Amino acid sequence: MSDDNSRARDHSSLTKLSELIASYPATQAIYVAARLGIADLVAETPKTADEIADATKAHAPSLIRLLLMLSSIGIFTEDAAGRFRVTPLGELLRRDHPQSQRGMAIMYGSEFFWRPWGELYDAVTTGTSAFEQVYGVSLFNYLSTHPEAATIFNDAMTSVSSRDISTILAAYDFSRFERIVDVGGGHGALLEAILLANPKVRGVLADQPAVVANMPALPTRAIADRCEIAGVDFFTSVPQGADAYIMKYIIHDWDDQDGGATRGTRSW
Repeated sequence: MSDDNSRARDHSSLTKLSELIASYPATQAIYVAARLGIADLVAETPKTADEIADATKAHAPSLIRLLLMLSSIGIFTEDAAGRFRVTPLGELLRRDHPQSQRGMAIMYGSEFFWRPWGELYDAVTTGTSAFEQVYGVSLFNYLSTHPEAATIFNDAMTSVSSRDISTILAAYDFSRFERIVDVGGGHGALLEAILLANPKVRGVLADQPAVVANMPALPTRAIADRCEIAGVDFFTSVPQGADAYIMKYIIHDWDDQDGGATRGTRSW
């Protein structure tokens, strides 16, 4: 390999590594934009930083720095008149986008999510749970007593489903089943999509009582008539009588060997 090629490779690696090392400010910047709802504010009509500050009650000089930073990474763009508009990438932060990632952005920027990562060194060297080291309880026990954090978490899980639903529906034929139980299904985004796409299928959304008690209403009467809601501890039991059980994005949360006996101990 020539010296020029070697230098080019090294420069590319340095650039990539520098971006990875310094990525956490972008997480926080996107979080703030998501909480303020800026993508929604400028979706139809571009606005100046002062106009956005007025609408969000933010500090204008600080806000324009945030907007410029987010423009540098492709979330917004600024025109010659100093007005900001949302990009196709930033559109995914809108509340009403069918694949909205706003919930995920808010969770990743929330203290209960990022603080345990600050204890990653101890978690890796000692094998203890970083989350339990910070908060004294497992993640899911924490969520059961912190409703605001639970709402953020559940909204983030809906964001994950919104991202994956079209791929899942295209890859698998759910019409072969009569009754499907979504185990640990959160607020039901995946099961809802399956039922909408398969009008002869019935479903059961099964998750912790506190999770399903606070979920938004199902959107249509037709879906509601075909969907039961069950508050369960799925380590104890799940609804019976289904010919399909689905689990999405939950198995990684618990210890492979001990299962429910140590649930949450490996989470974060």
